[in-house]
Amino acid sequence: MKIVASGLVSSQGFGEHDHQEGAEGEFHYFLAGRGRFYNDGKEYEQNPGSLFYSKPVQRHRSHGSGELPTVFFFVRFQNGSDDREWNELVDKLFASSDVVNIGNGFQLVFEEIRQRASSSNPFFQRSAEHRLYGLLYDLAGGRTPLPTVGQTYVNEALELMQSSLHGTLDLSILARRLGIDSSYFCRIFRQAVGMSPIRYYRSLKVEAARYLLLQTQLPVGQIAANLAFRDEYHFSHSIKQSTGLSPTQIRRGIAETGTPPIPVPNFNPLIGTVIPVRAVVWGRPKPKLSVLLDELLLQEDCQEQVGSASSGS
Repeated sequence: MKIVASGLVSSQGFGEHDHQEGAEGEFHYFLAGRGRFYNDGKEYEQNPGSLFYSKPVQRHRSHGSGELPTVFFFVRFQNGSDDREWNELVDKLFASSDVVNIGNGFQLVFEEIRQRASSSNPFFQRSAEHRLYGLLYDLAGGRTPLPTVGQTYVNEALELMQSSLHGTLDLSILARRLGIDSSYFCRIFRQAVGMSPIRYYRSLKVEAARYLLLQTQLPVGQIAANLAFRDEYHFSHSIKQSTGLSPTQIRRGIAETGTPPIPVPNFNPLIGTVIPVRAVVWGRPKPKLSVLLDELLLQEDCQEQVGSASSGS
């Protein structure tokens, strides 16, 4: 099995499609929102904690209900008919239905898969695949992994940030919602995710913005407003600071190179955003920080407002 794409989506659903051409199966794990999921002509309830499996030939779509968008991870993978271990595992887990309710609390697991699969390091990419294997083995065996207290806090924080891409968040509000000290929260979040809450939230917004620049013709000002940036100037500043290119240069570059769009589920760009893992990266890579500088940045980040990602500071 090889993961070919993964991402975090906030939308009212996506249009019908399949992945027969690439012979790719797909998982959808829903974090928030309710609706209906259609898989190969069958209709299912779509609730937080639902994990859906679609085979390459199965056409599937999602339709959210209510005003609030649904939030979900998707993981798309390739596996051959000779991959007996993987096929038997998936068949066992989804023997009676295309959906299993695994419950909430797996945000961190899927976020780890998303981040590792996006790495250029082949060892991390392989680690993502083993992480997915491990999760499915636990579920197929009837054992739900129990998160530690710290992981529970991180899962709750991830859910809040991942479902708030169209708004802003305050670090003190996050810590208060979790019922813990903000300094402790920053430290356990950094240990689990690999970056501070500020940087994670900012990276989600930048990836969402970059996707909309590549995949839609929405005006830059509209994208900035959709993602709750303070204004177009601060939006452009944040994008250039993170990618090395302005929003206009990103769009011009994709047009000149003819790079094909990132294959992700269809969505309504006015209400939904997608954070793909194999997005094109522009600009020079940032140098690795020393441990001391990393600690100083962590302390600085934990004093910022998470919503500063929207203000471009």
